[in-house]
Amino acid sequence: MRERFALLLSSIEKEWETIAKIAKKIISREVALKKGDAQPSPEETVFIAYQMHNLYGALEEIFKQIARTFENSLEDSARFHAGLLKKMATDIYKMRPRFLSDETFRVLDEARKFRHLFRHAYEYELDSGKVTELAALLAKNWTNVEEDKKKFMEFLIEQIDRK
Repeated sequence: MRERFALLLSSIEKEWETIAKIAKKIISREVALKKGDAQPSPEETVFIAYQMHNLYGALEEIFKQIARTFENSLEDSARFHAGLLKKMATDIYKMRPRFLSDETFRVLDEARKFRHLFRHAYEYELDSGKVTELAALLAKNWTNVEEDKKKFMEFLIEQIDRK
């Protein structure tokens, strides 16, 4: 198991490099918009929405890796994405701690719902206010996401170092 944990640790670290870059783009745009106190242009709205879509997708890849490592399975159902996120907010007795706190779960659940809308609403006009609101929510809570990740990584390191 130590080898699997080491692989998971390395994989999360590598994936997090990309996640951090995407989060930085969202946060910097959100801060700039807040300073200007204006709604983003349609192009800016699409850019921010695309970055939020990418951010959640990259996070979900980590969640899939965790589920494969610990639960050794991924459910293939209509509620897959919601179920996977819920798994990450659940302690698995004697196997692994939760990856997400309740607060982070709520924020990322909003991001998950938005990603679904972004992917599937082809004729839907993005609402710049809602996009900006979600970007602000992600920016405000990003340190919580990072802290949750840090705690999980510490757990993995403990398991790897265990004799």
